Order: sequence, then structure tokens, then C-alpha cells
Amino acid sequence: MPEDKQVSSSAWMYTTIPANIASGPLSTLIPLYILATGGSVIAVALAIAVYNAVSIPSSFVWGRIADTVRRKTLILLSYLVTAVLLGFLLFEKDITAIIFSYAGIAFMTGASSTPLNLLVMDTSPKDMWSGRFSLLQTITSFGNVIGLIIGVVATIYSSLSVLIVVLSASVFASFLLSIFMINDKFRPQRHEVHIRDFGRFLKNLFMPQNLIVKMPVYYLMNTISLKKINEFRRSYLYLLYLTSLIFYLGTGIFNGEYVVGLKYHGISQSGVFEIIFIAMVLQAIAFRYSHLVISATKRNPIPFKFVGVRGICYMLIGISFVILGGSHFFYANMLLYITAAGIAYSVFYVGSYTLLFNTLKGEQGGRWLGYYSTIAGVGNFIGAFASGLMAVDFGFWSVFVGAGALMIVSAYGFSKL
Repeated sequence: MPEDKQVSSSAWMYTTIPANIASGPLSTLIPLYILATGGSVIAVALAIAVYNAVSIPSSFVWGRIADTVRRKTLILLSYLVTAVLLGFLLFEKDITAIIFSYAGIAFMTGASSTPLNLLVMDTSPKDMWSGRFSLLQTITSFGNVIGLIIGVVATIYSSLSVLIVVLSASVFASFLLSIFMINDKFRPQRHEVHIRDFGRFLKNLFMPQNLIVKMPVYYLMNTISLKKINEFRRSYLYLLYLTSLIFYLGTGIFNGEYVVGLKYHGISQSGVFEIIFIAMVLQAIAFRYSHLVISATKRNPIPFKFVGVRGICYMLIGISFVILGGSHFFYANMLLYITAAGIAYSVFYVGSYTLLFNTLKGEQGGRWLGYYSTIAGVGNFIGAFASGLMAVDFGFWSVFVGAGALMIVSAYGFSKL
């Protein structure tokens, strides 16, 4: 492929903008929609927990399928099914059905995320990969911000049902654009097996225990030896993973009930969208410049002080639920949330992956990165599930103060790396 054609091949990335417009306000829409349908705090926490739980295996499943199916096919499937599931929300008044649709959206999102990343490599020369990945992330953030603006406008002048229609149509627009703008050159490889001894083939096919007998016992024991487990527990990665688990556990607890807490405290639907929107705008800006903070940190690429700031903001938000009300509560939460989610999280995210890239070298780097993503998903899942129980038993303030305390603990752990 000529170089000029490769340079212009990034046009397909803009087909993701409508889909990203839908994904931007979705995490705010679902809790509000569950509450509007008559759901409880527990129902919202369960929906978010199920969403995170489904996201964990989704990336593994679709990642394996992406090597055997055309990228464009998976992307189209993801967009079409997601649009349908969003449309179904209009007719679902049962909380269980809403949660299942939300889980289905989580699963189908993985069907497009991996192929989209692979398309970056398929359509660009290697020396342009980093720039193209950055462009794709910028386009994603741009679409999310537009979606949140639509969420604010829709909740002020219309209803959540109208917003659902807009988001469903937006994803379907990405489906139509992808049909014409994605030129997928990838073709799955076909593996042919020539059978010369049919009897031996059947014997090996239906007697898999032969494979187990030939496995050396010492190899199996060495794999699960206590020595290796103890070595990992003393390793740098163990502390990083354990501290990250605490971080994402606190994040899951906070995110599980924040939207619901704002609504119960008297903030309108449009007000909730405004707080999330401003935080996401600042987050996109912070992502762009967070590398300057990372490069200024010599010893540890994770500026643990930002994690501590995130924890303090969480705890102050919890206190605001007790002592503030009205406009003072609204503006205090706007300031604290944009600091915690808009600025501090961006620096942590870039810093944590920078640390991983610097630490994980060799052929097993992808495996350990996968473990890290799994840890993030598990932490968010457990945290979201626990947040509902905490809100019911102790109140919303306990959710956010508890999440902040976990952030402080994780900040201490990151300071020891």
C-alpha cells in the first residue's frame, strides 16, 4: 500500500463518533432510568456491578474471536446489537430486563473495541501506531463529551425516553457509516488438517486422556509451586496489583452510588448530567497534558499524591451529603468531582500504564497487562455491588467516605513502589 493511502486511512476512525456519543452519557442514563422506573438503590448498584462483571470476560472472548473473524464484521455486529438493546429500553419497565439489557450492551461493546484497535495497526505503518492510537482516543473523548451535552439538553427540555431514542439512533448511524467507510483488508487464516490414519485420528479425538498422561508431573507441580507463589508475593508486581485492586475497589464503590446519591439529594437529572459533563471535559484535557506530570516524576511514574487528592475529594463529597444542601451542595460536588474524576484520575491512569509498560518486558507482557485489566474489572465489580449495601445500611455519606479511605490506602501503597 502506498504511503499516502496509509496516511489517509484514518478516516474510518470518525465512524466511531456516533457510537461514542451514545457511550458518553450511558453510565449516567442507566441509574437515572432505573430510578425513574421505580428501581431502588440496590437495583442501581446491581446493574453497575453486573455491567462490570460482564465486561471482564467480554474482552477475552471477543479478543479470541477477532483473530478468526473479519474486523468489520465484528464492529458491525457490535453496533447493530447495541442499537437494538438501547431501543429495547423504551419498552422495558421491569428492572431485571433493564439490567440484562445493560449487561448485553457491556458484552457487545467488547465486540468492537478490540477490532477497532486492531484496525489501527492494520491500516497504519508501525511508526505511526502511537499517533493513530492517540487520535482514536481523542475522537472517543470528543464523542463522549458531545453525548453528555445531548444528555444535559434532553433532560432539560425533554425526557430520558427521548435521550434513549437519540442514543440508539446514534449507534445505528455508526453502523451505517462503518458499512461504507471501513475497508477491512484482514482475512482470517484457514487451517487445514490432512488425516492419513483415520483410525488413529478417532482414537486421539475421543481419548483426550492420552494427552494428560504424557504431561510430566514435575512440570505441573512446578507451575503451582509455593516457591513461585511466595516469590510473586515479594515481587514489585504483587504490590502494584494489590494497590491497584484497592484503588479500583474504591472507584467501584464511589461510582456505584454517586449518580443515585445526587438524585436522592435533590439534584435534577439535568444537574447530574452537568456535573458529569464538566468532569469529562476536564478529564479529556488532563489526558492530553498528564504526560508532563508523569515525566516530571523521576522515581515513581504514578504521582501518588494525585491518588491521595482523589481520596480526599471523595471523603469531602461524603461530608457534603451530611452538612450541605441546595446550590451549595451542587457547586461543592461539581468542584470536588471534577477534581477527583476529571484531573486526578487522568494522571493516575496514564501513570499506572506507564509504570506497567516500563516494568513488563518480554513475551509475557501482554499476559500481565491482561491480569491488570482483570484486576480493575474485579475491583469495580465488587465495589459497585458493595456500594448498594452500604448506602442502604449506613447512608450515602458512608459510601463516599469509605471510597475515599480506600483511595488514601492505595496512595500509601503507590508511594512505596
